[in-house]
Amino acid sequence: MKVLLLVLVILSLLMPVAVNRKLFPSLNGLQTKMLCAFMYILVGICAVLNFTGDIKYSLFIFSALIFGFLGDFFLSWRNEKYFLFGVLFFGIGHIAYIFTFMLIGSGALTEYFFIPVIITAVLAASLCIVIKLVKIKLKKEQKPLLLYGLILCLSFASGAVRGVFAIISGDVFFGLCLLAGSTLFIISDVFLAVGMLGIRLPKIFNHAVTYTYFPAQTLLAVSIFFS
Repeated sequence: MKVLLLVLVILSLLMPVAVNRKLFPSLNGLQTKMLCAFMYILVGICAVLNFTGDIKYSLFIFSALIFGFLGDFFLSWRNEKYFLFGVLFFGIGHIAYIFTFMLIGSGALTEYFFIPVIITAVLAASLCIVIKLVKIKLKKEQKPLLLYGLILCLSFASGAVRGVFAIISGDVFFGLCLLAGSTLFIISDVFLAVGMLGIRLPKIFNHAVTYTYFPAQTLLAVSIFFS
């Protein structure tokens, strides 16, 4: 089963590349994105079947993956009618990540919760300054993104801090999964937000969202195995 997990992780990491290089020409945009999303779900299932750690950790992380999968589904329609549903599911998924990183397992941040809270406050203040300086005007249906952004920042901060603590305590692979996964997740959403605002980036960043988001979910799924 460990070999199967390794194979699934490699396939999950390579799938966005295969999709962007149009190796599946018969599939449309929705189908290719959900194929990539299905891969991190498979990694999560295999990690759950292989893990020997805290059952609560595995269940909460896997539930976050499921909410992410649902968020992918609704956002893939590129329809304003489903946009908020996608944001909602991603928000719930991040809340599940936050709860897990903060409260579940031997490395939970119960005594150090103030560290990710401070980091989140700094990130949120920075975001507000950028919005004011750039004079970004959000549409009515986009305003919930501010709340999502706050949740995302706390999810990143709690995951990254717990990852660093895990690495320091000697649980290197688990810590790296959390640190890298949380970091890639927030980077992917930054690129997504830039695209939504109509800001053009160099061509090299065309697939930045898929090359950061799907590996992020995959790494967080693998953390179940190392928990």
